[in-house]
Amino acid sequence: MTRKEINPEIKAKAVLELLSGERMLSEVASSYGVVPRTLEYWRKEFIENAHRAFTLTKDEKALEQARKDAEIGEKLLIQKVGQLTMELDWCKKKVAEARFMGKKGTTIDR
Repeated sequence: MTRKEINPEIKAKAVLELLSGERMLSEVASSYGVVPRTLEYWRKEFIENAHRAFTLTKDEKALEQARKDAEIGEKLLIQKVGQLTMELDWCKKKVAEARFMGKKGTTIDR
């Protein structure tokens, strides 16, 4: 059986739900599709590393900002590729129409 990768944000959400005390360990584990022992491990790691939420170094902050900037840049590039693809398709259509009109013996005004 292969292990599934679970997003760190989902792990944190599960642990916070467990720490709230509103539901039992087995209930929270079941709702996230993990065994209770795994959720206990996440809780232990969460508590041991909680101080890191307040002690990010400048390098870690810069790395996080760079990651966010890269995501924004990637989205902009994907939008630009989509726009350019549409423009290229339009140009191909116009060239094909011009060739078709040229074959019919009509002239194209330039």
